[in-house]
This record gives sequence, C-alpha cells and structure tokens, in this order.
Amino acid sequence: MNEQSLGHMFFDRAKLHAAGAAFRVKKNGAYVDVGYREAAERVNAIAAGLMTVPGGLARRAGVGILGPIATASFSDWDLGLDVNIGGVVNGITTFLPRMIAQGTGGHIVNTASLSAISPSPRDSTIYATTKAAIMAMSEAMQEELADHGIGVSVLLPGPFKTNIREVGRNRAARYQSESGYRAVEERLAAREDASDWLDPLEAGYMVRDAILQNRLYVITHGEFKGWAESKFEDILAAYPPPRDPERAKAMGRRRPIRKT
Repeated sequence: MNEQSLGHMFFDRAKLHAAGAAFRVKKNGAYVDVGYREAAERVNAIAAGLMTVPGGLARRAGVGILGPIATASFSDWDLGLDVNIGGVVNGITTFLPRMIAQGTGGHIVNTASLSAISPSPRDSTIYATTKAAIMAMSEAMQEELADHGIGVSVLLPGPFKTNIREVGRNRAARYQSESGYRAVEERLAAREDASDWLDPLEAGYMVRDAILQNRLYVITHGEFKGWAESKFEDILAAYPPPRDPERAKAMGRRRPIRKT
C-alpha cells in the first residue's frame, strides 16, 4: 500500500493531524459528512484532480449511538445506519472501482466493533446492528477482492479514548428531530474516559500490522475473548445434526482466503 491517503470525517482536526504525523502519512485531507454520498464523490473528485488513486481505504467514522430500543425514533435509526453503514458503503462504492482499475492492489479497512461478535451490552441495539453488518460486509468482500490483489481487514475495537460517545454534539441537523435519545446522549457526553481505555494510536499500529500481514480480523482487546466464546458456543449448540453427514463432511470448514 502506498503512503497516499485521503482524510475522512474527524470531529477533532488537531487529533487527525497528530495521527497523520505519527504514522508519517502524506495526506490530502477533506473533511466530509460520510453519510452523504455527494461528500464521498467530492473527495473522489479531489483525488482525481491530484492524479491520486488511494492504495488504501480506511473507513473509520462512526457514531456510538446508544439508548433503549423502545424509545428510538426514525431519526436515531437513520443516524446510525447512514453513518455507520452508509458511510462505509459510500466510500467503497466511490473508491473501489478506481482501486481495481489502477491494477496495483491495495487494502481496505472497515471499522466494526467487538459488539459485532460479543454479546451486545444493554441499549446498544442500533449500534450493534450496524457493526455486525460491517463485519459481515468485510468477510464477504475479502474473497471477492482477492482476485484484484486487494486485501480486506475489519477492525473490531473495544473501548478507546475517542469522541465516539459525543453523538448529541455531532448530530447533523437532519437527525435532530424527534430523537428519543437526547437525555442518554447528554449523559454519555459528560462521561469521562476510563483509565483502562486505550489510546487510539494503539489501534492504528494494530491495523498497520494487519494490513502488512493481510489479516481479516483486527481485535484490540483480549479481555473480551470469553464473551465471544460464550456467544459462539451458543451458536454452535443451536445447530441440529446434519441431515446428510457425508455432504457435511465434504463441505468441511470455511476455505482459507488467498493471500494478496
């Protein structure tokens, strides 16, 4: 992957610049609302004007939308779906054809969450829904894009010291009406970072290593492994015996992904 990179939406520009400096990234930045398809197209136009095709596409922007599902409004659902899923779709649909046409491979990193594989905490229905979708999307993309020499990784982070919980402050005007989560978001915004939450740069180094090794899953917190084990034990236990044991044996396990 080359060192050319396009900036996506970060609410704290100083932190974005600091992260770019830490990784020695040459960046042509564009601050956009990732929920708008027109914004992704605008960044694509900027890249075309610079004669730049991204060798890597990192889809990071997201909102930590939390609250009881019974009080969620259409605006709350639209916010979670548009940013956490739509933002990824917009980036991939806009940039992937140019990456393929370039013919030199590359790598795509999508950000999900440990909520996608661990039992989801209370009041996280919208958030967990979006992150499970991103993990499934990344898994499905990996085999297909290997034909083009493009690797795929999905970042599954636990708690980090970010502003993801500041949903209320960062809501675009079109998501403000009739939200059922205003009180919850005010409490979340006032919450201090816990001492055991990690620095986002640690995730950056993990992602870098995953790209270099072409690994699909990037999991940041080993402390939650037991939660995932419990979930997958329940899933495996729910499978009935195969109706055709010979066919089941022939199908075997999931075939390994080819390295790019």
